[in-house]
Amino acid sequence: MPAILTKKELEKAFEELKVMHNQANSRILSWEHCIKQFSSVFTDLKNGKIEKISCEHIDYLSLHLGFFLASWGMMRGSTDLLGYDYKVHYSAIECLLKFSHLFQKDYLKSHTADDLKELKRCADELRQSYTTTEKQQRPLSNTTDTLVTKILMGTLGIVPAYDDFVKSAVKHYGITTASFNEKSFEKFSEYFSTHFVQEINAYTKEMQSYCQFYTRAKVIDALLWYLGKEIAKQKAANKEKK
Repeated sequence: MPAILTKKELEKAFEELKVMHNQANSRILSWEHCIKQFSSVFTDLKNGKIEKISCEHIDYLSLHLGFFLASWGMMRGSTDLLGYDYKVHYSAIECLLKFSHLFQKDYLKSHTADDLKELKRCADELRQSYTTTEKQQRPLSNTTDTLVTKILMGTLGIVPAYDDFVKSAVKHYGITTASFNEKSFEKFSEYFSTHFVQEINAYTKEMQSYCQFYTRAKVIDALLWYLGKEIAKQKAANKEKK
C-alpha cells in the first residue's frame, strides 16, 4: 500500500524550498534565469516585437538551457549530454519555439484529451531533436524522461521533472507512475486537482513574489523533489541498520 501524503509533509517541503531559494546563488535560481529568458522571447514573438528568431536568440537560449540542465545534474558522468557543448540544444530550442503557446499552461486547472496529445507531440519532437540525424550531426543515443521533462519544466514550466527523487515520491505516495506519458501525467494532474489545492495555490502565490513565472506544476515539482530526497535518505538509513 502506498503511503499517504500529508499536509504536514508538504509544509515542511515548502519551508525547505524557501530556504534553498534564499541561499546566495542557489541552483534553484538557474530555473528562474532560464524560464525568464524563454518568456522574454516568447512574449516578443507574440507581440510582434521580433518577426523571427535569429541565430543569436537560439544561441543565447541554448546557453541558458544548458546551464539550467547542468545545475540539476544532467551533465554528470552517467549522462549522454556530458560529451556535448551547449550547441547541442539548438534543435531543441527550435522545437520549443513551435510549442511556445504551451508556456505556463496549467494542466491541473483544466485539460482535454487533445491537450495531452499535444503535450505528447511536444515531448516526442523534443526527443527527436536530440536523437535524429536530421537534427543532429552527432545524435544522442538516448533521451530519458528525466531530460525531456527537465527541459519542459525549465522552458515552459508545465510538467514536473521526472528525476529520481520525483519518481521516488510519486511512487511512494501512489500519485502516479514513474514514467512520463499521457496516462501518467493524467494521474498526476488528477491527484493535484483534487488534493491540497488550497495549499499548492498558496505556495505558488508566495513563490511568485520571488519570480512571477512560478507555476503550480513547478512548485509541486520542487515539493516532490524534496520529499523524494527524504525518502531516499530514509531508505539508505534503513539499509545501514540491516
